[in-house]
Amino acid sequence: MGKDITMEEIPIHPLPPTHPGGQKSKFKGTSIKVEQIGRATLHLLHPSETYIVTFPDLYIRSLFTGSPFLELSGTSSIVSSTGCVASLEFVSKPWFKGEHHHIKGSVCNAAGKETHTITGRWNSVTHFTAVGSGKQQLLFDAEASPMAARVTAPVEQQDRLETHRLWGGVTAALRERNYSAANAEKNRIEEGQRLEKKEREMKGETWAPALFAFEADKESENEEEARMRKQAKATSSIGGGLDIGGWLYKESMHLKQ
Repeated sequence: MGKDITMEEIPIHPLPPTHPGGQKSKFKGTSIKVEQIGRATLHLLHPSETYIVTFPDLYIRSLFTGSPFLELSGTSSIVSSTGCVASLEFVSKPWFKGEHHHIKGSVCNAAGKETHTITGRWNSVTHFTAVGSGKQQLLFDAEASPMAARVTAPVEQQDRLETHRLWGGVTAALRERNYSAANAEKNRIEEGQRLEKKEREMKGETWAPALFAFEADKESENEEEARMRKQAKATSSIGGGLDIGGWLYKESMHLKQ
């Protein structure tokens, strides 16, 4: 606690024409599977450390029962500039019996030796055990840790493209379970975006995000960054899901150091 933290690379759309990644979704029975291709880079300013984080797949379950829920599946890794690597596996509920949201994993030091194991449920309580100790200790209690309050500007002060303002009508209709109105509002927004895109193409204009810039991975970057990316790729759930770069927040604190 008390550390300065900034997020650097976030895999979001739109993607440059040469960028192959982003989220990919598909229907699987009564679920929607979302493959999360990409990574986040987390910078700690005090102490000065960097972490590359890859993501598990997402499943939106029980679409047609009226009680949809989110489940994570596959593997994720956290690669540190210190040389330590955490490998996590999100375990889906078995078909006939068992529980949702289980997680297991391990932490290895810079020499590649396993130092800790991790078990539990990511949405409730997880524990870690030092290898050879046999003593399980609390890692994180999600149920006892309140979510951080989300702070946004009043809708009337937001830009027309900010999420709460742009999609407010859809959200309101969904809360009222007026799905036809929600779908109509969604279509109206998407048609407007298609029209704006067509107009830009006619004028020869290229759209660019206001807050993020795409930064391609460089062959000339330092050995530490290359090593971290290679390790993260090796433990990615898709294997090669790191793409060719990442989105950089233009006001990231680490750029100002």
